[in-house]
Amino acid sequence: MNQRSVIRMARILGFPVGRWSDGQRGLYAQYDQRGRLTEMHWLVDGVPGSRRLTLRPRTKSGALVLTLEPGREDKEAYARGEVERYDAWSDNRGPERMSWRAWTRRSVSSMLGRQRCLFCGHGVDQSPAALHTEDELDHLCSPCAMSLTTNPPTTRSWPLGERTCGACHECFGDDALMHERRNGKLCLPCSQRMKVVVRSAWSWPY
Repeated sequence: MNQRSVIRMARILGFPVGRWSDGQRGLYAQYDQRGRLTEMHWLVDGVPGSRRLTLRPRTKSGALVLTLEPGREDKEAYARGEVERYDAWSDNRGPERMSWRAWTRRSVSSMLGRQRCLFCGHGVDQSPAALHTEDELDHLCSPCAMSLTTNPPTTRSWPLGERTCGACHECFGDDALMHERRNGKLCLPCSQRMKVVVRSAWSWPY
């Protein structure tokens, strides 16, 4: 999978431009001299997080790894046209035939999918973004974007403490108008500044 294909997939899914890594945080991708993807991981304070994708295009092999704790990881390995899983849920199943193209696209999609909707928590791979926050760091998927109008912001009828907006991260009291969902909250000013995802005018961040 080359750089152009990665960008196109991210655009289709509505991946927020601001979530591409600045060298400290966000999704970081590396490419070889021919522009083929060789590595992808999420950076946290300049250090790769628990999930990483490593590809060796020349031999059409690679691995998608989730490190659970030191010395313990879930792994999906690809080699010789087969993908095999090593985790607690695979039940020792044998390798599965899959094309290199299909596996790399699925793996990249799952990495992009770590970017989750502010309200429902679904990744962009499951439910593409419809609205971006003003800073283009976060998003709402289509059903949650529609809920901004079908479920208007409210105050609380009883005190439950401060609420933190998932976009600006400011704290608000019970008397503030907020969109409050099970998996996240959005203050009224941030909801009014959300931007519609424009998939045809999306550019590479660096």
